[in-house]
Amino acid sequence: MLQRKHVGAVQTSRNFVLPIYEAILGRHPFVATTLSWIATSYHELGDYDNAIKFASQALDIRETLLGRHQETARSHYDLGEAFSAKKDFKR
Repeated sequence: MLQRKHVGAVQTSRNFVLPIYEAILGRHPFVATTLSWIATSYHELGDYDNAIKFASQALDIRETLLGRHQETARSHYDLGEAFSAKKDFKR
C-alpha cells in the first residue's frame, strides 16, 4: 500500500507538478522542494539512483538561490542518505 502511494506521488510530481512549476517559476525554491519530494519517494521505493539524481538537482537549485540555508542543508542530508543507502561511501 505504501509503495503504491510513493509510485503515485512520483508520477504526479514528475508528470504534472514539476513541469508546471518549471514552466512558470523556472529555477525556484518551490521547484527544489518538488524535486526533493520526488527524491524522497524514490528513496522510499529503493530506487537510490533516481533519489540521488533528484536530490542533486534540488541541491543545485538551493545552493544557487539560497546559499547557506536550512533547505540547502536538508538537500545535503537527503543526498547523503541516498548515497549511504546505496552503500556508495566514496562521495
